[in-house]
This record gives sequence, structure tokens and C-alpha cells, in this order.
Amino acid sequence: MNPPGLSSRFPAYSEHSPVVPVHCVTPDAPGTIHRFVGKIVEKTGPQTMKVAVRNRILVGDAVEILTKKGPAVQDRVISMIDKKGLDTAVAQPNTVVTMTLSRDYEPLDLIRHAEEMTYTGGRRSGD
Repeated sequence: MNPPGLSSRFPAYSEHSPVVPVHCVTPDAPGTIHRFVGKIVEKTGPQTMKVAVRNRILVGDAVEILTKKGPAVQDRVISMIDKKGLDTAVAQPNTVVTMTLSRDYEPLDLIRHAEEMTYTGGRRSGD
């Protein structure tokens, strides 16, 4: 049984006997995890926005934008500019960058990165 307010389409995760309730929010993408990348804090121009970065992201990365208006939107990071106004290929956690994507988004929209889970020697391939 799902907690109140959580859709029944998100199945409970029971493998490894989690101590707290854990639910899969991507049942249509088995073997995939989503890493939160950042939050759009300001729209600065067409297809350009300031992003508060929470996990490392690279120019060229495929991302999904979670909007208030509907399902996740597939996109790709086209370019990033750091706080000094210089082009950067990598944005590190706890920084703010000006990011260009292929569409317009709104402040408070969230950015995540999908990664396929593969296990090698007890560690995830992304670790």
C-alpha cells in the first residue's frame, strides 16, 4: 500500500528489505536512476537560464526537465557560463551557472540526469 498522496503507479521497493518506505518513481525505466542536477532560479534570455547546480553536469549531457506543467521533457545541455562569464564544460555542485538548453523553461523547474544502473563488483558504474 502506498502512502497517502503517492500514486499507486509507483511500486514499493522491497529488495534488500529497506528500513524506510522506498518507492520507484520510474517504473517504466527499470535499471535507471535519476540524479538531481539543479534548479532553474532565473530565466535570463531565450533558452538561457541561471541554474543552481547540486550535482556535477557537463556540456552535452542529456537531461530531463521536470516542469510544473506536465511530464519530464528530454533536453541536452548546449553550453554553460560560470559566474566570471567564462565558458565552462563542467559545472560543479554548489555553483550557479548560466545554462543554455534547446527550449525555454521557468524558474523552479528541476533538472535531472538519467543514468543506467549497472553493477560491477558491488559498486554502481557511476560511483
